[in-house]
Amino acid sequence: MPVIELDEKQLSLLREVIESEIAELGGEIAATESAAYREQLKERKALLVSVLGALGGRAPGER
Repeated sequence: MPVIELDEKQLSLLREVIESEIAELGGEIAATESAAYREQLKERKALLVSVLGALGGRAPGER
C-alpha cells in the first residue's frame, strides 16, 4: 500500500478539497437523469468518503 506523508496544513487542505467534492457530487447525483451515470457518481462519492475516512475526516452531513 502506498504511503504519503503530509504535514497538518497539507492534510487539512486535502480534507477540505475532498469534502467539497463530496458535497458537489450530492447535487450532481440528484440532478442526473442517466441511471448509469448516477451510479458512476455514487461510486465516486463512496470512494471519496472512504478516502476521507482514511484521512481521519468525516463526509459533509455525517456525525
